[in-house]
Amino acid sequence: MDGRSQRGVSSLAEDLVATDSHSFLELAELAVRSIREVGIGSATHTAAQGAGVEHYWLLSFPNLPNRKVRPVNSHLFVSDVAELERMVGVFGEVFKDIHDGRAKNTAKAGWATFIGAGGIPRTLYTIQQGISIGLDCFLPENQSRKRAGQYFEDLFSSLMDLLSVEQRRLNFRLPIPGIGDTTFNIEVDRVINTHGPVRSTPGRIDPTDILVSLKTSSKDRYSKMLVDNMIAEKITERPMKLLAVFHNDVQRTLNDGVSVTFLAQQYLVYTQYLSRPSGVYYVDPPGHSLRQPWSSTIKPIEDLFLNDLWTL
Repeated sequence: MDGRSQRGVSSLAEDLVATDSHSFLELAELAVRSIREVGIGSATHTAAQGAGVEHYWLLSFPNLPNRKVRPVNSHLFVSDVAELERMVGVFGEVFKDIHDGRAKNTAKAGWATFIGAGGIPRTLYTIQQGISIGLDCFLPENQSRKRAGQYFEDLFSSLMDLLSVEQRRLNFRLPIPGIGDTTFNIEVDRVINTHGPVRSTPGRIDPTDILVSLKTSSKDRYSKMLVDNMIAEKITERPMKLLAVFHNDVQRTLNDGVSVTFLAQQYLVYTQYLSRPSGVYYVDPPGHSLRQPWSSTIKPIEDLFLNDLWTL
């Protein structure tokens, strides 16, 4: 790298660990910078081996020989920054129409080509994954994983802002009946309301609100999320609206392979015998979601914004 590039990388590394929340356009700009400055265009792309993961790349960077980054879905990731910038612009127009039309779904007709070509998941996937690759290149693994999760929450929050959906992050302290002053704590990534202000408080979950769990991966996440939901329903004696939103369910293995982390049978058992979320959505859906019985409850992320969010 020359001196100018080195200064740019340093600035990117500093910006990646900034703690301020970000707007959608700020996140998109950060993803573009990351894709450009880590050198994804010049990276070595190795196709993953194994059933169901053949469309994932493993990237290695000549300028960062000791860094291993998360797998990239070649069907979703947009490595051309000019094309990504174009898609971000269209994405903003689509969400403006969703905002203006709400349940009328005016965006479907006006942006059928963009939506039909997977424009919504491809844009979201590339923004999240572009930033996450930058984190992988410059941060220790554990810190990168945690920061990527924070960015995924930021990304969802920025979409709620585009749609003018009220939102809050809440840590509920629910009183347990019959056990004195004992409370049960439930930390919720976001509480949203599509019809007005969020009405829930730390001591009370309002039934008109929607609880949202935001995780980059569902691995080891379903059990706590569904148990918390089940306990909350018992304590409040009312049904809860719970959305689970995930980015992907693949990971890089120690031997430089790619493995699927979605626990298909566990998902069926947990959602059958613990509690069933109001909706489960993936930016990069696991292969099981394309067939029954999983496809009846797991949906692509665009369904949330184009349909379901307005009918809950």
